Amino acid sequence: MNKMSFSVRFFTLKARARNGQVPIYCRIVVNRKKAEFSISRTIESHRWDESKQRPKGNPELTAFVSSIESDLLSIHQREFMNGNSISAKEVKNKFLSDELSDVLLIDHFNGFINQISKLTSEYSVPTVKKYKTIQRHLKSFLGVENQRSIRLSDFNVQQAYKFEQFLMSESGLSRNTTTKYLKQLNAIFNRAVKLGLILRSPFNGFKFKYQPTTRIFLDQKDIDSLETVSLENESLSRVRDVFLFSVYSGLRYSDVLALRRRNFTKDKNGQWIQFVSQKTKEQQRVPMLNKAMSIVDKYTSEAEITGKVLPVISNQKINAYLKVLADLAGIEKKLTFHVARHTFATTITLSNNIPIEIVKEFLGHKKMSTTQIYAQITNQYLAESAIRLNEILAQ
Repeated sequence: MNKMSFSVRFFTLKARARNGQVPIYCRIVVNRKKAEFSISRTIESHRWDESKQRPKGNPELTAFVSSIESDLLSIHQREFMNGNSISAKEVKNKFLSDELSDVLLIDHFNGFINQISKLTSEYSVPTVKKYKTIQRHLKSFLGVENQRSIRLSDFNVQQAYKFEQFLMSESGLSRNTTTKYLKQLNAIFNRAVKLGLILRSPFNGFKFKYQPTTRIFLDQKDIDSLETVSLENESLSRVRDVFLFSVYSGLRYSDVLALRRRNFTKDKNGQWIQFVSQKTKEQQRVPMLNKAMSIVDKYTSEAEITGKVLPVISNQKINAYLKVLADLAGIEKKLTFHVARHTFATTITLSNNIPIEIVKEFLGHKKMSTTQIYAQITNQYLAESAIRLNEILAQ
């Protein structure tokens, strides 16, 4: 039997430091080939002794690290004595499947939600709410399967496909909403992989399916009708203003909600708005159109009291009011707040020959392909308009 070289080393990864804590990793080397995994513990960088590969002044953590080393040595020695040639990766996999498979999915999910709830600078309230919604659906799914929870390691690709069917059939969700939820659940499993709790996500190789959707937007006639319709109800009038601000700025609901006067600046080139996108967390600075600024100026006095630039209410209530506004303005399209952003991209910018590269910056898109969707919509709309014109001219 040829003797194999074998070693175990523990180290911290400063590149993944978070809130002053660095994660501790274990490296297994067999015949110069290595495998690494997180031991699911963190420590302050200055409290780690690199030479001893152990924490300073933390007997409990030291014992935990030593127990991992002992278990890894036992696995390697057992396989060697049985005449098995085992790789570093196989030692790692045996250790993880033996030691970490009892972690429950719901418990891990709870820990994830508690963590991101505290990271308000990275995760918005709507994002946290979405994860809580996914967890609720997951608990319902497990209930149907007569399980309170399930081990992370037992939720396999078959379970993933079953959950997909559950979301679409029992929960009545659309194809695209289902896929969004599955992708967010995949993020939970990817986190577990990084923590060394499981070997791979059950969604590895999973086919995430999307159904093509039609983006609704207002044409100029619709915008004119909305702007000129007489409104006696003050709440409807305020919702119209907020919606039209988005039509002329392209901002998402979450960004409009977060706007404060400090986000607006003025220089020799005109009015600007600078903000951090609530969705992408990216810094944006874009010029403001006069029509958008006139709506902001309308609420200057109120903003000094409330702190809010515009009288924004909940997205749900806004969408309810928008249905009424659409009826009053004679707009047959289904009106939601996000239609305003689509309208800015199509009718306000691209249809007025604004270069798509500029529109991309206005919208804060990372990829040109995302903006090009609107260009395709505009071209299709123009082609349909040409067909209608040909029909009229032929009469």
